[in-house]
Amino acid sequence: AGDFIRVARIQMSRNDLDRAYQAASQGLELSRKIMTLAHTSTLLKLLSEISAAKGLYRQAYNFDKEYQALSDSIATGESDLTLAELQVAYEVNKTAAEVAQLNAANKVQEAQLRNRNVLITSGIVGLVLMTALAVVAYIGYQNKQKANRILQQRNSEKDLLLAEIHHRVKNNLQEISSLLN
Repeated sequence: AGDFIRVARIQMSRNDLDRAYQAASQGLELSRKIMTLAHTSTLLKLLSEISAAKGLYRQAYNFDKEYQALSDSIATGESDLTLAELQVAYEVNKTAAEVAQLNAANKVQEAQLRNRNVLITSGIVGLVLMTALAVVAYIGYQNKQKANRILQQRNSEKDLLLAEIHHRVKNNLQEISSLLN
């Protein structure tokens, strides 16, 4: 279609309007088949100019009218495309902001979880240390009780021996006293 546009313009510049019209018509037919809106628009404008130059004003008007409608349609399509691109950009930015916000919230939760884990670990370590200290204290108390019982048993044995010695000394003294009398 682009080649037909160039041929039609060259023929127009040579003032060979019939060949220019023929090339532009063939290009228009091809561009409509392959649906290239830009080429179709250019060829409609070119056909309008050629028809006006040939004195076919009604035909020139019809080509110009079709050209204007297609140009408006292309402009509307471009506007719609621009609007769609802006909407996509907005959605992408919005999503990026939400992701950033969720990442920040996730970091806060991770920090809170780490703090909670530190507190739990500290509590467990404290309980283990207190239990160990209680066990050591209980064992020390048990050992002290055992030592006290052993000492008390030895004291009672000594008291018994001392009483026995006292009794024998007393008996011996009575015998000596009775012998002296």
